[in-house]
Amino acid sequence: MSVVSSRTLRLVAELAEESEEAYRPTVVDGVVVYRSAERILSDDERPHEALEALAERGILDRTFDGKVYLCPECESEEMTFTTACPDCGSTHVVEREFIECEGCDRAAPAAAFERDDSEIVCHECNSTMTADSVERSRQYVCEACGEDTELPLNALQCTADEFLSAPTEAIERVLYSYELGANGQEWLEEQLRARRVVAEELASRGYNVEEEATVTGRSGTDHHLHVHAADDLLGERLVATVHELPLTEDVVGLIDAAADLDARPILVSTLGTVSVEVADRAEREEVTILTVDDDGTVSRSYEVTEDLTDAPSFIERITTALR
Repeated sequence: MSVVSSRTLRLVAELAEESEEAYRPTVVDGVVVYRSAERILSDDERPHEALEALAERGILDRTFDGKVYLCPECESEEMTFTTACPDCGSTHVVEREFIECEGCDRAAPAAAFERDDSEIVCHECNSTMTADSVERSRQYVCEACGEDTELPLNALQCTADEFLSAPTEAIERVLYSYELGANGQEWLEEQLRARRVVAEELASRGYNVEEEATVTGRSGTDHHLHVHAADDLLGERLVATVHELPLTEDVVGLIDAAADLDARPILVSTLGTVSVEVADRAEREEVTILTVDDDGTVSRSYEVTEDLTDAPSFIERITTALR
């Protein structure tokens, strides 16, 4: 199961809040990019992979937008379909009407025969044919080398450098758009509910609480926190981040922020599951792990698993509940 980061959750929130109608692709320098998603994710997160992971889990809906073909020579997307001569490769191939002579069996363009309203005369054998009885066909003539063929080559030509390539040689890029899925809104609400529940729990214990707070540390670094709580009288500060399934990098980021803010770190898993590596790192660094139960209570009870793919996602849980 793919793990959703905090910034990836923001991708879903943008759709739910209608800040973005959908994440749509564009091709830049031969690469499919999602500009609006790039603005949300960190530099080391790849928009396509993040969006695809959300689509695989039913949080986002993926729509096929088509394909673009890039020039294998210059990677321009200005490729147009054309036909080419199989003998010399020229694209100056034109479909013509051909006539087959009944006397010498020669097939040639209609312009090579002398015609009037009722008769056609072959210049090679002087056979005369009636216009109604003659056999006609359509063939392609290369105006560059004069060769004719029943089936020219299919090709793509780059309008930027005129490079000609077979369709199978062009660089194919598949385009998808991503919109909020059927379960996406409910999943998002579950993640945001967990943050709210943690904030309310700390507020009930007398802390001054902020949700989605950006706090500047002693180093001058701004830290984005899901929950920031402070007791000015006692001089105590708590910082909490909420994740569906926390990664080691989430723990490291929380530890760094807590040290810079002189605060106690709290890690919250909305699924109540963490990996062995995360649990060990949290214990060594004195990070408190909490979970938010389905009834909205905060507890210190959580499961430790060797493999995060064994943990059921929220989508799997609500899908099972509806059966």
